[in-house]
Amino acid sequence: TLPSHLSLLTSVDPALHGGLDMESGFNRQPPTLPALLKSAGWATQAVTSHLYVSAVYGLDQGFDHLDFHQDRKAAETTGRGLALRGRLGDRPFFLFLHYYDPHWHYDPPADRLALFEKGYTGSLTGNWQDFKDRTRDSLKAGDLDHLLALYDGEIRYTDDEVGRLLAHLESRGLARGTLVVVVSDHGEEFLDHGSWEHQKTLYEEVVRVPLLMAGPGVPVRRDRAQSSLLDVAPSILAW
Repeated sequence: TLPSHLSLLTSVDPALHGGLDMESGFNRQPPTLPALLKSAGWATQAVTSHLYVSAVYGLDQGFDHLDFHQDRKAAETTGRGLALRGRLGDRPFFLFLHYYDPHWHYDPPADRLALFEKGYTGSLTGNWQDFKDRTRDSLKAGDLDHLLALYDGEIRYTDDEVGRLLAHLESRGLARGTLVVVVSDHGEEFLDHGSWEHQKTLYEEVVRVPLLMAGPGVPVRRDRAQSSLLDVAPSILAW
């Protein structure tokens, strides 16, 4: 999470920004995307939901304000973001919202889980130790499907909250002049190569993430060429 977010905001590899692990935060040497926009007169605001994406690790560089609260839910993230947006008036703005929900431990609202699962009677509890010690051979029937349903429920919940943000921009007439970027810092493993969660391997399920960009002048297409989190900040600046 830390190296990915810093690379996203600086467009340099972790060796250059210094944020490698929980012991090493941002060295504050490369310019950040919000700092460049702030210097050009833009309002820069962030709402984040994990310690790695906070001032403790230097992620506040360039933001007028970074509003951090550990493990906040997607609805609150969107709500805080909309409140901040409303106070910016007509200033050009860069608003960074960090959603933590599609991340262990998976705990989607019941109505979102119901879209992917109709019932579960397996052996897994919500305890992380129980979850991470399991191997494929030790899972009971339906256990893996249950975990995937929980994860999909979290993704759907977050997607709905991103939709609420987009609806707000549309209703305020802001969509026609706003670039929206949706991207993830990492994926999750579900025993694809013998591991759970992330931090352990660099297989496709961890490093292949969604990247969506939409706004005025952005053509509607799916680009199959390989891109990277390093490409996001330059693309925003070029736009």
